[in-house]
Amino acid sequence: MKLSLMDTGNGTPPMTVAISKNDSISRNLVRYAAPVTMEARPEDFDLTSGFRLIRRRIVFIVVLALLITAALLPAILGIKPVYHADARLIIRNSLASALDAQEAGRTDTLELSSEIERMLARSTSERMVRDLSLSDREEFNPALRQPGVVAQLREAVRNLIGSSAGAPSLSSDSERVIEEYERALSVNRDPISNVIQIGFTSQDPQLAAAVPNQLLRVYLDERGANERRRLEATQHWVENRIAEQQDRVEAARAAVQSYRESRGAMSLDGRTEQVSAAADLNAKLGDIAQSTKETLTTIAALQGAGREQALQEIVVPDSVAELQRQVGREQLDLDRLLKTFGNGADEVASQKQKVEATRLALDLEVSRFVQSERAKLASLNRESREVSEALRLAEDQLDRSAVAQADLAELVRTAATEQTALDKLEQRRRTLSDQAAMPETDVELLSPATVPLFPQGRGRLFYLIGAMLAAVSIATTVAFIREMLDQRVRSAQQLSRLPSLTPAGMLPIAPRQSAQRKRAGARLRYDGAFGEAIRSIIVSMKQSNDGVLPASLIVSSALGGEGKTFVARVLAAELVAAGQPVLLIDGDLVRGSLSAAFELEHAEGLSDYLSGDADAAAIIHHDASSGIDIIPRGRGRIRRGLYLADLSRLLKLAQSEARLVIIDSAPVLASTDTLYLAGQVERTLLVVQWARTRMRSVEFAADRLEGTSKGDVMVVMNRVNPKKHKLYGFKDAEMFAPSIQAYHNSV
Repeated sequence: MKLSLMDTGNGTPPMTVAISKNDSISRNLVRYAAPVTMEARPEDFDLTSGFRLIRRRIVFIVVLALLITAALLPAILGIKPVYHADARLIIRNSLASALDAQEAGRTDTLELSSEIERMLARSTSERMVRDLSLSDREEFNPALRQPGVVAQLREAVRNLIGSSAGAPSLSSDSERVIEEYERALSVNRDPISNVIQIGFTSQDPQLAAAVPNQLLRVYLDERGANERRRLEATQHWVENRIAEQQDRVEAARAAVQSYRESRGAMSLDGRTEQVSAAADLNAKLGDIAQSTKETLTTIAALQGAGREQALQEIVVPDSVAELQRQVGREQLDLDRLLKTFGNGADEVASQKQKVEATRLALDLEVSRFVQSERAKLASLNRESREVSEALRLAEDQLDRSAVAQADLAELVRTAATEQTALDKLEQRRRTLSDQAAMPETDVELLSPATVPLFPQGRGRLFYLIGAMLAAVSIATTVAFIREMLDQRVRSAQQLSRLPSLTPAGMLPIAPRQSAQRKRAGARLRYDGAFGEAIRSIIVSMKQSNDGVLPASLIVSSALGGEGKTFVARVLAAELVAAGQPVLLIDGDLVRGSLSAAFELEHAEGLSDYLSGDADAAAIIHHDASSGIDIIPRGRGRIRRGLYLADLSRLLKLAQSEARLVIIDSAPVLASTDTLYLAGQVERTLLVVQWARTRMRSVEFAADRLEGTSKGDVMVVMNRVNPKKHKLYGFKDAEMFAPSIQAYHNSV
């Protein structure tokens, strides 16, 4: 009977497998297709590969993160909480410092930068350290601290090379205390509101609150002491200047008095009276001239043609004015009579006579007035001559004393200047005395420093969380690096670049069997996914051998401990269960463990046969529970020269009895016996333990087997962890998909 396998769509030609009627293995296994060679493609990478890496390395990441966190834990626990307290204040010029009217209302602000420098002055720091006994605190005195591990190692290295720094001096200790104090102190100013904030950080909350308040008191004391010293020095200088100025004032006054006595110069008041008298004479002379002019004008007006008009314009005696008014009235009466009676009436003639008589009387009075004005004019001329003479005498006297008065005025002015300077110095002394009794600055304390209730910044929990996050980051980075450097084989895709290797299948971790099943004799039979994986390997071997099982095969590995003995056992058990007689040979004559698995450690075996101490029938043992014929390792030692020929006869003997020979050999890289055996059998099966065997080991083993084995070397991936394998993103992880597992578990 022949079965034609159709094209699977992967480019491989159809395969025809011959199946005999009695071949139960072929009937049971032909339906399973062998895994094809897988090649990695660039498009296989996706963004979830990083998450898969974290998932498969999660144990390593967690352990390494815990170790790093544990290493940082002493430093975190050694972090002591610190407290910070602030005092806020405003510094202004004192209003009492404005002592005179010109300075009243002045609100000049101080140079706050200078005031801050006063608070940070060295003398202030030394006093703060002394008053608060900061040298006795371990926080501020490094000499009191226990040296850390790094410091001890550094000191040990210095002592080793002979360059010890020596014991620090007391001055250096005090310097370090002051440096620690200044590092913990902060004095800042708000540029907008000019509020000064004094802050201090300490591990002691009481000290954190005490330092800003104490610094304010020390600042005021230091500033007051400096102001007092400055005022005292200024007062001493002013007093010396006052004494010198008093001597100058006395000398100036003595010079004035001596000049007055020696020159006989008039006093300032006498000269003022003389000047005033001369001014009066000059004014009187002007009045006389004005009166003379007015008199001449009056005389000229009364003697001219327009006398009647002049009488109305000038001031005349009452008699003249009365007569003038009487003439006017009589003339009006005459004009009225003329209009009434005419010129010829007696009343008119009588009235004319009366008017003429009044006019004559008026002319007589005007003549008398003119005579009186002429007499007045003569009197004014005489008075003018007298006043002019007196004025001349007064001006001569003033001219004679002008020079002496100028010298005296200069001396008086000098004396006044010296007195003014003395008055200013006296005023300055009084101002300094008042300033000494009054505050120079006005400090308004907005909020004093209070004891903080909570520490500043982050607590230990924050740093612990930060350390854990950093540890996780470091552990993840190390995991990525390890993943990049990891050359262990985890999939057939990684072996695709080795043309001499053909993937045969993948065996998951074997499930544990119960004691009842072991006692029943089925300890090497597995169901479910593991059984399917074993049968898939058998199908792969048939397909690689023209559709029939090879008559002999060797099971080996690159290194020891990769499960080759277990693979050989389960393959033999599965073949025997399918009706194929199997002869299982322990070919590792040095450290073979197959004999111990079947409890044949002391039985005759291969070494005895090869050395000639036993025949073939004596070394073949039958395991009743599994039905496998076994040749154990044996008890003796062999000569290596007889190894190939004797083993070849044994293989021919097994093939003549239709037994499939499976040889569990030594690791390829550990013994050359495997290379000899690979040349005697039809197929070589290389076992690679998942996530343990390195790629370079597989490459080296493939290179060694390539020239000795018949055909391609088939590779079995052993002890695959399905849960972890799916985290690598390989295509063959679908063999262990949850749906496939559920399918096998439901059987």
